[in-house]
Amino acid sequence: MTLSSEASLNIENAWQSVALEERIELISVAQAHGIKAALACMLVTFSIAYGRDEIFLLPFGLMMAFLLVPIYASRCWRSRKPQIIMSYLAARSVARRYGFVFRIKDLDILLIFKGTITPIYKDAEERRARLEMQDIDLESSPGSEKKECWIALLRGAVVAFSEDVGGANLEFLTPINEKTAVRKASSEEGGGLIVDGCGRVEFGRVRFSSRYQAALYVFLKKLEVLIKNAEDEARLPPGIS
Repeated sequence: MTLSSEASLNIENAWQSVALEERIELISVAQAHGIKAALACMLVTFSIAYGRDEIFLLPFGLMMAFLLVPIYASRCWRSRKPQIIMSYLAARSVARRYGFVFRIKDLDILLIFKGTITPIYKDAEERRARLEMQDIDLESSPGSEKKECWIALLRGAVVAFSEDVGGANLEFLTPINEKTAVRKASSEEGGGLIVDGCGRVEFGRVRFSSRYQAALYVFLKKLEVLIKNAEDEARLPPGIS
């Protein structure tokens, strides 16, 4: 079993592990906070200037508004960035823990991001049995089984788990070998990616989707490369790696 080469992460490396789209999203949120603070300042200052007939307050309010944009944007950035980093570090730790429990050979994490998971059943009987085990309404639509989750791509496995009050719940785990398969889901299937697992997995087939489409695309390409490498190794004679 190979431990991750990223066992010790500094702050910069930890920030780089956050999905690119989520980092850009944080920049947008921080800038929006700065602009809202500036608009509020201008509104208050202009109202006072108009009510008291003090025209000199108008340029003062405008200057204050320009100063408040970077101040409030920086404040939002500094308050939210550590929260995001800590959530990703915790998710990486959970993904490795599940990989270790299932005896995955390589625990190095290549990619981790937030998405949704939907189980795909072989037939209605399997779906009924699964829902009864999980105490879910049998009349619920298949779409209601979609869950928010973390999707982690390890060198040796694909891991997906959801968050709950008591901690993380494993939703899907499959080792990556020549039997693993991944493909894009059609629009009729709901979009996203369909992953066929092998070995000891919660569901043999699941559909992943995410609002972070770039992360989902990178996940697909990296997983295809890992599967191809596993297929090449499977063709080698025994004792050769």
